[in-house]
Amino acid sequence: MTKTEATAEVFWTAFSVLPSDEKRAVIQRIIQKETLRRDLKDLTLIEERRSEPARPLREYLQKKSGRGWPTRIIKRPAEKELDALFTRFSIHES
Repeated sequence: MTKTEATAEVFWTAFSVLPSDEKRAVIQRIIQKETLRRDLKDLTLIEERRSEPARPLREYLQKKSGRGWPTRIIKRPAEKELDALFTRFSIHES
């Protein structure tokens, strides 16, 4: 077990023994933070789709564009900032 896994286990054990109202309060605090809420949604989707076969993003977008979907990806603000940094420092994704 890694240090990170051990830490997670300690927190999970502590959370598991809390009364229901205290668990609810902890969860409410987590979902009030937009970034954590978004991360939880992303992780949930990843877990739900883990057994699906992988496919290239371009293939997915090409298939969707044939059904009237946009061919470009709408980027989140953080992704735009990363793109700006990549451009500034001449870092190109491969």
